[in-house]
Amino acid sequence: MKRNPLLALLLFRINHNKWSKIMKISLFLLFVCTFQLMSINSNAQNVTIKIASGNITVGQFLKAIEEQTEYLVVYSNREIETERVANIKAGTSKVTELLSNVFKNTDVKYEFENNYIILSKQSKGTQPSILQQSQKKITGTVSDPNGDPIIGANVVEKGTTNGTITDLDGKFSLSLPANATLLISYIGYTSQEVPIGNQTSVSIQLQESMGKLDEVIVVGYGTQRKSSMTAAVTNVNTKELQNIPRPSIYSALQGRVAGLTINESSGEPDKAASLLIRGLGTIDGGTEPLILIDGSPSGTLSHLSTFDIESISVLKDAAASAIYGARAANGVILVTTKQGRIDDDKPMIQFDSYVGLQTLAQFPKTLSAYEYATLVNEVHRNDGKSNVYSDTDLEMFKNGQTDDFHGNTNWKDRTLLKVAPIFTNHLSVSGNGKLGRYYVSGEYVDQKGMVRKIDNYDRMNLRANITSDITKKIQFQFMSNYIRTHKDNGGLSGTFSNVLAASSTAQEKYSDGNWGSMIFADGRYLWDTGNPVKSINEYGPVETYWNTLNTMASLQYQPISGLTLKAMGSYRYSWSDSQSYSRSWTSWDPLKQEIAQSGPASLQENWDKEMKYDLQLTATYEKTIHDHFFKILGGYSQENLRSDFIKGYRKNFINDSLWELNAGDASTQTNEGGADQWSFVSFFGRANYTFMNKYLFEANLRYDGSSRFAPGKQWGLFPSFSLGWNISKESFLSKYDFIDNLKVRLSWGQLGNAEKVGLYLWFPGVESGAYYNFDDKLVFGTRPAKFANKDLTWETTTSYNLGLDGSFLNGKYTFEIDLWKKNTDDVLLTVPISTTIGAPDANLTVNAGKIGSHGFDLSVGTNGNFTKDLTYSARFSLTGWNSWVIDLKDRATAFSTEYRPGEELGNYYGYECLGIINDEKTLDEYKKLENVAPQIALGDLMYKDQNGDGRLDYLDNVKLGNWNTKNSFGLNLGLGYKGFDLQVFFQGAFNVDKQISGNTRTSFHNFWSPDANQLDRWTEENRNADALYPRLRKEYSHNTDPMSSFWVKSASYIKLKNLQIGYNFPQSFTSKIRVKTLRLYVSGTNLFTIAPDFLDGYDPEGDMKPDIYPTLRVYSIGLNVNF
Repeated sequence: MKRNPLLALLLFRINHNKWSKIMKISLFLLFVCTFQLMSINSNAQNVTIKIASGNITVGQFLKAIEEQTEYLVVYSNREIETERVANIKAGTSKVTELLSNVFKNTDVKYEFENNYIILSKQSKGTQPSILQQSQKKITGTVSDPNGDPIIGANVVEKGTTNGTITDLDGKFSLSLPANATLLISYIGYTSQEVPIGNQTSVSIQLQESMGKLDEVIVVGYGTQRKSSMTAAVTNVNTKELQNIPRPSIYSALQGRVAGLTINESSGEPDKAASLLIRGLGTIDGGTEPLILIDGSPSGTLSHLSTFDIESISVLKDAAASAIYGARAANGVILVTTKQGRIDDDKPMIQFDSYVGLQTLAQFPKTLSAYEYATLVNEVHRNDGKSNVYSDTDLEMFKNGQTDDFHGNTNWKDRTLLKVAPIFTNHLSVSGNGKLGRYYVSGEYVDQKGMVRKIDNYDRMNLRANITSDITKKIQFQFMSNYIRTHKDNGGLSGTFSNVLAASSTAQEKYSDGNWGSMIFADGRYLWDTGNPVKSINEYGPVETYWNTLNTMASLQYQPISGLTLKAMGSYRYSWSDSQSYSRSWTSWDPLKQEIAQSGPASLQENWDKEMKYDLQLTATYEKTIHDHFFKILGGYSQENLRSDFIKGYRKNFINDSLWELNAGDASTQTNEGGADQWSFVSFFGRANYTFMNKYLFEANLRYDGSSRFAPGKQWGLFPSFSLGWNISKESFLSKYDFIDNLKVRLSWGQLGNAEKVGLYLWFPGVESGAYYNFDDKLVFGTRPAKFANKDLTWETTTSYNLGLDGSFLNGKYTFEIDLWKKNTDDVLLTVPISTTIGAPDANLTVNAGKIGSHGFDLSVGTNGNFTKDLTYSARFSLTGWNSWVIDLKDRATAFSTEYRPGEELGNYYGYECLGIINDEKTLDEYKKLENVAPQIALGDLMYKDQNGDGRLDYLDNVKLGNWNTKNSFGLNLGLGYKGFDLQVFFQGAFNVDKQISGNTRTSFHNFWSPDANQLDRWTEENRNADALYPRLRKEYSHNTDPMSSFWVKSASYIKLKNLQIGYNFPQSFTSKIRVKTLRLYVSGTNLFTIAPDFLDGYDPEGDMKPDIYPTLRVYSIGLNVNF
């Protein structure tokens, strides 16, 4: 077979066992070494920088210091004239000499302290005036919400130029007249006014501003200032995600980012939510965004510790995502983990812990034995049959009398826990030492699910990040992360379905000690309903261990000012081992006193492993020439992945204590194995240009090659262009000093969706087996399994975006709004082909569809102070989108119940229900329609003849609703008073529908029990046309089988997603117990849900059906300690 040349170019082999051992040893040594790091200081007097041209401003000079040295320059904009042209000679000089020269003949002084250069006004030494003699000296500290000092905060007497800045400890000293008011400000924080009065010492805690004008945002292969961005990117406040008592970050993210739709319909431990960025651009899967952790494609965030996250950026439009080209059509999420800080000379130890109690947020009420038996009789009478349960049976159930044939079992109480614990402990150590800046952490999560005995999950997460400045120009970074998860079940949504479906008239155990499961009525066997308690007690063992080791190393070199060269390589090795043992089982018949059924024990074991290699090479150059700023990025990347699996199975085990394959019957064994591999190569570039910081331009280009396509179709080009205009910097708005920032953004670009394409669709498939018959004997041979399509190419999404950002009153009020549109061409479709060609699967995957989408993202916020001690914040995000079919060939026809041309993706189609028939006249008129069965009676549903042709058929199917969450919102409210803080987060959705299905819709199929919602039904005695259910029927399906609007309910809802109250202990207390900061908090998650049109007991983020793991309500208490 001819090999794919691109794949052959990239694939290479290594002895992964050897490397795995080396990496484990390296990781261990790294953890040991980083705890021994010690801080060092630089010799300020000998530090030099190179000035290319003497014609630069003071601001450019200070920036050159920061770029070429380890120093950060701290100063007040009010005191330093950054636009003044500096008198500097080109060439290499000492920083101290240049500083002295630049600020010669000025009243600016400088001083070195650790890794900071502090610039400030020096006293003029003039004779104090009478006013000055009446002043008093005020001292104070300025800190952030965590109690950490803010360096370089502006402290000014309101209405004057009298001011200073805070030092490295956040302290300041200033002489003020009596009754003066201090104005404290710092970039990224809300300004605060503090009346001095009789105070001589003050302590000010600034709150983070939502309008961080110069906030640094992580983008593809770099960072950008928010004020200079032209793309639609949302940066998540990661502090809001911490301390939420759920192991997965998806729960915490939901509703916090406009344009990001997260559905969390299951509370099962380690069950990931679904993510969508800006609607649907395709069908049949492949809608998840691309996720990168520390620059390397990851695939999931579900196992990442929220305490390890430094930043999260959500890239929403083509201008932001095109740098990732063929895999960015569904948006991109960039996650950066924490690093050691350059100013942490001493190790900083952070401990975060919480313990919580979980309960079911929703669960349907079940039927009692009497209610069940009564409804069974009613259903049979409605079907024209006699009662199943006798009056004696009903009397015993009603009075709570039980025997082997009359149970009154509450399967929910016997199977599920009322309360289950969860706890998380996270410890990190960070600092700046001899080897460089380091961050080392470990986390352990233990979660007990809601099913008794068999619902356990735990996760261990270890991380080590080191950044070392080998020289002033060379930086080395090493990151390593190990994750191990363990789960003792293979998914338990079926257990909840069994709890709801099992008849309460069955016994858990018979009087002789055998397990119960059979239903009896009037002394006769009726059905075997199953026994959830037995299933749990005889379950497994089932064990799944999943491990992954990520290592990444990068080398960064700055040969000249403005030029950065970077090489990064990463390796990920994942492996899992799962064992699923099913015990031998029997079903006991108490009537015959014998075993009714039995089954053998069986065991299946799976082994999986995956190895992935990434390489990235980038070069970035930036240059400022007067009012012109240029930045250019170029790069190359390649990825290579191989995965392998082996499965083994046997049954008929000797006993239920031997859980190894060799203990099973060898004649029953089966096994299988396989491997997959793919490769990906990319060339990419980006160019930024800014003029006067007003007019912004950006272009991105990526050229991707993938082994998923045939030669000649492997490469795709993905460009984007964007413009920005900082209107607030125009002279005609200069008089409106309340405007911090007002910027317009416009972008266009094209993106691909390579992840959706199967690995080998361009290869013809062959399968082997006994497919041929010669002389009446089956003969082993091969045959075509599928046909290749060498013309397959990328799904390509063309995206447009118009955005407006605003910030007012130093970040007190902010907003961001984006209007977007995108079309996806060459959507992959599976179309039928002729069966005469001899292939068992007469289908072919082709590029044949087109999907359209549009929508908006809106985010508004405010924050400030009610009083000196009482702060507030509020942020509201709103997402709206719609996706529709433009062309899907035969998959979309005018009367299809799946897709229709020009109509929305996610539509329910069926009959429009006119309600429950409640009178004879209406019934007689309805029966005149053709295709209406004669069994129709009062209490049944009535459907609308849409076209008036006198018959009910497929032509009468109409749109009934839409299951996609197209409109969602989040509202985050915060209050702070002295050391106390309160966070309240609401999340919800509207304009979304869900259906009633399964046993929740039908009635007593196989005598399976419905939930108690069916008690609200139409009966002869209670002819309620507004009942939740029509007349209950079992044999006749006119009410339940046709999809109709009766079974589609509005899933609009609002949830109190999180409520948290915390207290930060004052420094006067923490210093006594030798900790830096200490915070205690209590928190509640999923505290209530309002969904007025939904069935009781069901979560509106999922369908109303029994086979789902309910979402959880969690009450927790926790602490955050910084040493």
